Amino acid sequence: MNDSGALEPRFPRRRISNLKSQISDLKSEISSLESEISNLESQILNFTSHISIAVSGRFRGQLARGRLDHGRLERGWPGRSTLTAPAPGDRP
Repeated sequence: MNDSGALEPRFPRRRISNLKSQISDLKSEISSLESEISNLESQILNFTSHISIAVSGRFRGQLARGRLDHGRLERGWPGRSTLTAPAPGDRP
């Protein structure tokens, strides 16, 4: 109660306004984070797709050349892409 005997509100209007503003800011931050998560998920899917394509292409290439060693992929050649066949005279 205040001096005049009237009940004071449990949450003053200024406090309610501040809370509403904080809630709005948090909703905006959540939306931003959701967007960032979505972008990261897309990048991960793209990356794993490239890896899958690279590995399957390398496997098919070695299978065609008869270079599979008991089901394991050969080691890459230093200084070269693992998807490129070695140039004549290259050493592993």
